[in-house]
Amino acid sequence: DLKRPYDFTSLYVPRLRIEPCKGKGNYRSADQVLDFNFNNKLIAYDDYELQNFRLNASKRKGKNLNMQVDIAHFTDQEIVKINNVLIQSNVFDNVIDFNIAGVDTGYKIGLNSSGRVLFKEDSIYLQMSDMQLAVSDMVWKLDTNAVGTLTDGKFIMDNFAFRSNKQMLSIIGELGESSNNHVDFQLDEFALSTINCFTKNTRLPQFSGVSNGKIVYT
Repeated sequence: DLKRPYDFTSLYVPRLRIEPCKGKGNYRSADQVLDFNFNNKLIAYDDYELQNFRLNASKRKGKNLNMQVDIAHFTDQEIVKINNVLIQSNVFDNVIDFNIAGVDTGYKIGLNSSGRVLFKEDSIYLQMSDMQLAVSDMVWKLDTNAVGTLTDGKFIMDNFAFRSNKQMLSIIGELGESSNNHVDFQLDEFALSTINCFTKNTRLPQFSGVSNGKIVYT
């Protein structure tokens, strides 16, 4: 029961703001049974805000840990304005199966995604089983063999291919502090008007036409 969280955050993390909040639950170590609920109206760090944050975690005897996070609104005050974020996860051993959904009202982008995070030795693997992005009136689907690997201070992307009807955008490469920061973007029948959804708040001109080819970022 945090009645005055600012007394703590002002001393150790002054840029963090937390509304008074409550959490309740119980854990029985004998058979690893867990029930926990946490609710908070506002969590903010600088210009980033989470509104109406809810966390529910439960585990029954002999079952996997289930967690659900609900966020009514997330914003950075300028670009990102996301509503109705829902994250569901099933945790067992070194694996997290997840589902994520949300809508960015600023860019009219909807997301529905499911996949698996695997922790193995000194690496973290991200395996996407389904991912759909609704951008304006187009639905982009990610190929099911997309794999991301976080290891040795770099994130490696392999087979990240998004498709919408005849359009295709493929991303292969790596980014990070210990990486050579090389990413290849392959475009096939890509409608450049899609970019306008992301640049409408900038001074960039409106794009049109279709693009084929490769863009290399280094």
